Order: sequence, then structure tokens, then C-alpha cells
Amino acid sequence: MVLKLFPHSWLLIESDQTRIHVDPSYLDRFFENHPERIEFSRGPDGVDGLPEPMEKADLILITHGDFDHMNPATIERLRDEHTRVLAPPPCTSSLGGYADPVSEGDELTVAGVGIEVVPAYNTPEGLSTNKHHLRGESVGYVISCGGKRVYHAGDTDLIPEMSELGDLDIAFLPIGGMYTMDIDEAVEAALRIEPGLAVPMHTRQQADPHEFVRKLERHGAGIRAIAPAIGEPIVIPERANSGAKGEAGSGLD
Repeated sequence: MVLKLFPHSWLLIESDQTRIHVDPSYLDRFFENHPERIEFSRGPDGVDGLPEPMEKADLILITHGDFDHMNPATIERLRDEHTRVLAPPPCTSSLGGYADPVSEGDELTVAGVGIEVVPAYNTPEGLSTNKHHLRGESVGYVISCGGKRVYHAGDTDLIPEMSELGDLDIAFLPIGGMYTMDIDEAVEAALRIEPGLAVPMHTRQQADPHEFVRKLERHGAGIRAIAPAIGEPIVIPERANSGAKGEAGSGLD
């Protein structure tokens, strides 16, 4: 399985000929300060956020409806009649009726991929400076495919439910500090959930992903962390104690 991260929370997962996108949305300003900027295509309505070439998706997951996480133009270019789109209920009306609503606690299987819908929200005591994300309107996902469990936290503060996620091979954690955890809270999240690999996202150009890596490594907890370049393939390392914190639940179509 290979994963690629695009600014600032757009994740592509390719496994066993299955293609999954989480929060596909493009804004040109996401790339202003990135020397590894890549060329993106322009559809009839302007930039839609698709690197060329990019094949159609089997599954698209949306964590919430903010424009930097859900771009209908990008989704339209990624999907065809076979693509399944899942999103929280407040998002579905904006997506032309083709998206299926999901809520935290849901577990299902789509195209052989296990999906667990998990909480994501801001808290009064959290370190985010803008308490924009309400519980029930935003979600995160644990994605099981290719024998791995991948956590995409969405936009969230450090929340108690993170300790209940079970064994994770890789966790994508926001660090921007405005609408989400900041770097220190994201480091604490990684220490709680103990993924095999932690990857910072949602920097909002204000947070240094390499600082997250350095701070997590200083704890000596044995959690590997990387700050990949835009579109750089991420290969999940094998874990010596995989399965130690729990197994993914099975779901229904």
C-alpha cells in the first residue's frame, strides 16, 4: 500500500488496485511556500486540484464540509458512476445527492475497504484558537485495507476518543493550531494512540511539520514520524507488535 499527502489534508491511498481519497480539495495558496510545488490541472471552472494524470476513485471520504476539505469540483473530476462517496450529513446536500451520509460510530465495508467513522471536534479546553468544528458535523476515519489501519483525524482537537482507536499503522494528524490541534497537542495525540507512523497535516502554512517530527522523536516513544513532501509516496513500515492494541471491527455494506 502506498499513500500520498497533498495540502493540506488531502490523502490518497492506493492498495490492491483500490483508490481512496480523503478530503480532496485544492486551493492554489496551499502551495505558495512549497518549493516542491507540482502542477495541477484546470477544469472548466478553474483549478480543481487534480494532479495529472490521476485515475478515478473507488471511494471518496469527506470529514466535513469546509471548502478546504470538500471541493465539489475536485470530487466531480475524481468520481464516476462506480465511485462511492461518504460524508457527514451536513455535506450531502452540497454534493448533488450522490454522497451517502455517515456519522461517528458507523462501521461499513466498501469495495473491500473497512471504514470506521470516528469523532472529530473542537473542545473548550483544546489548543485550537477557533472552535469551529462541532461534534456530529465533523468526523475522522479509520480505514482498513491492504492489511493496514490508517487514521485520518480530520479537523479536531485532542479528544478522549483517540485513546480508543485500537492498533494503527499510520496516523495523519492536523497541527495547524487554528481550527485544529497545534503541534504540541498533536504530539500528545500520537503518544496516546501509538501508531507505527505519525504524519503531520493541515499545517495552514503556520506550523512546521518538521517541528512535529522533532518533538515527537524527543519523547523516545519509538513512534516513527515523517514530514513528506507534496505527493511523495509514503510506505507504511511493518510493525513488530501489530494488533497489540486491538483489531478493526467488521462492517456491513
